[in-house]
Amino acid sequence: MIVFFVIVVSIFFILFLKFYKKTVCSLPGPKTYPILGNALEFLREEPLKVLHRWERVYGNIYRVYLGKDLYVIMTNPEDIEVILSSYKHTLKAVSYKFISSWLGNGLITSYGDIWYKHRKFLTPTFHFKILESSIEIIHKNVEVLVKQLQVKDGKCDFNMLEYIEKNSLDIICEVAMDVKINAQTSNDAGYLEAVKNVTNISTERIFKIWFQVDILFRLFGKYKLFHKSLEIMEKISKNVIASKRRRIEENIITDCDNINNESKKKLPVPFLDSILKESNFTDDEIHSEVMSFLFAGHDTTTSAICFCLYQLANYPDVQNKVYEEITELIPNDRMPSIQELNSLKYTDNVIKETLRLYPPVPMIGRTLLEEVKLPSGHTLPANTNLNIFIFGLHHNPNIFTRPEEFIPERFDNENKRHPFSYISFSAGPRNCIGQRLAMLEIKIVIVALLKNYKLLPANETKSLTLIMELILRTKEGIPMRLMKRD
Repeated sequence: MIVFFVIVVSIFFILFLKFYKKTVCSLPGPKTYPILGNALEFLREEPLKVLHRWERVYGNIYRVYLGKDLYVIMTNPEDIEVILSSYKHTLKAVSYKFISSWLGNGLITSYGDIWYKHRKFLTPTFHFKILESSIEIIHKNVEVLVKQLQVKDGKCDFNMLEYIEKNSLDIICEVAMDVKINAQTSNDAGYLEAVKNVTNISTERIFKIWFQVDILFRLFGKYKLFHKSLEIMEKISKNVIASKRRRIEENIITDCDNINNESKKKLPVPFLDSILKESNFTDDEIHSEVMSFLFAGHDTTTSAICFCLYQLANYPDVQNKVYEEITELIPNDRMPSIQELNSLKYTDNVIKETLRLYPPVPMIGRTLLEEVKLPSGHTLPANTNLNIFIFGLHHNPNIFTRPEEFIPERFDNENKRHPFSYISFSAGPRNCIGQRLAMLEIKIVIVALLKNYKLLPANETKSLTLIMELILRTKEGIPMRLMKRD
C-alpha cells in the first residue's frame, strides 16, 4: 500500500512540476525534493522560523512545495491588497480542508454564495449597539478574572494563559451565544485542551504531508486523540445550542401573554439568537457557525490578550504610561463606557504594536480561481494556493523600522504606511467579523488588571518560543508575576 502510494504521488508530482514550470515555478524558492517537496524542512524546524528565514532569503514572494501542493508565500502589501480586497479571491487554500473537517462550512471555511449569505446576515450581530451592551458582560467576567488572580499576588511565576483562556471562553459564550458556561470557576479544562489538540493535529497534517493521507493518519497519526478531542468540542457546541433553544422557546411562551404590548423598536440581535430565530440556516450550518465562533472568538482573543500582558510585564515604562492613561481617563473602579475605552489612544497603540509582533493568526490562505497579475510584476495562474504570511509582513524591515523591537509610538503615524502593511485582523471582505469586539475585550482586560495589579516579568526570564499552529502560541505559555497595587 505504501509503495503504491509513493509511486502514484511521484507521478503526480512530476506532472505537476511540468505544468507549472513556465509560470509559478519561475518564482524563487528553496530546493525541492521528489515527492516531499520542501516538507522535510518543516520537520527539522518550527514552520514559523522556516518561512521567516526563507522570506529573508527569497524576498516578499516565493514558492514552497508540500508534496504535490504548490504554495506561493506573499508578504508584499501591494500584492496582498489585490488579493484581500477582491471578492473574486475569497476561496480558502487547499490546506483549509484540515480545518473544515471540524469547523464545517462556517464563516472561516465557507466560500461563494454560502459565505456571502452568512457574512451578510451575521454582520449586524456585531453592530455598535450590540458591542455597547456587551461591555457589561465583558466587565463582569473580567471581574471574576481579577478575583481568580488574587491567589497569584506575590513573587511566584505562573502561567497567565491558563486564566485568560477561560476568561475569553466565558466572554464569547455569553456575548455571542447568551449562554453562561462558567469556565473560570470550573476545574474542567476539557474544552480548552481539546481545542489545543485539534489545532495542533490539524497543523501537523498540513506540514507532515504523509498524514494528509487518511489511511496513514489513521495508522500512524494522532487520529484517536483528534476525534476524542473533536467530540468534546462538538459536545460543548451542541450544549450551547440546546441551552439557547430552550430559553428561546420559554421566552416565546411567556411573550404570548404580552402580544398586545406596545411594539418596540427593532434592534440588532446577538449572534446565536439571530441564527436560531431569524434565519433559514440548517442545523448543520448553525452547528458550523457556533463551532467557528467558539474557536475563533476564544482562541485568537486569548492569544492577543496574553501577548499584550506579556509585553506590559516586560516593558515597565510602557506599562506605567498605559496605567497613567487609564487612571486619568477612567479614574474609578466603575465599568468603563465604550467612549472611554475608545479614548485610550496610547493603550490602543500598545495593543496594535503587540499584534504586529505577535499576530494571533500568523498566516492565511487563498486559492485563486483565475489568473492574477500582481503589482510586483508576477503573474499567478488560476488554482494557485496563495499564503499571506502575516507574521513575515509585520516583521518586514522595509515597512517597519527596527521590526523586532516593541515600539508602540510607531502607530502614531500609521497613516504613512500602506493600508495592507498591517493586517492583524486580516483585511477586505473576509476580515475578522469580530475585531471590534476583540479590541473592546482586550482593553477591558488591560484596564481591570492594571487598576488592580502591577504586571511583572517572570523570575526566570526567557524569550518566548513561538509556535505557528492555526493560532500563534508559545511553548512556555505566558510566564509572569503579579503584585497587588496599593
